[in-house]
Amino acid sequence: MKIIQFLKNWNELLTLPIALLLWWYSNSILRMIDETAGVYDVGIFQAFLLGTAGILFGHALVWLILKLSAGDVYRTLDDFLNRNTLITPWQRGLFSLLYFGFLLIAWSILVAGMS
Repeated sequence: MKIIQFLKNWNELLTLPIALLLWWYSNSILRMIDETAGVYDVGIFQAFLLGTAGILFGHALVWLILKLSAGDVYRTLDDFLNRNTLITPWQRGLFSLLYFGFLLIAWSILVAGMS
């Protein structure tokens, strides 16, 4: 039960192992789909798996840094959708899509700047 409570409080840490598992097993998964593909072949399947792992890792990293460096901002964003009864479900969905869109753009700029 302590693990479940820990993951409820630190839910962004759940995506880190998922991203690492996707990275670790991407070769095996790719071989199951296409036996002739190379290990580091930038085919559509491996690109999808690596992209998914990158987004999960970036999402976890952004929330973890935000939680550790600006706890009040993290709590405000975390509670915004759950406790705010003044916005409609449509607005909640729009906010979530915009949040993930901006996260994807920021992560892409960060990764592009490193290469």
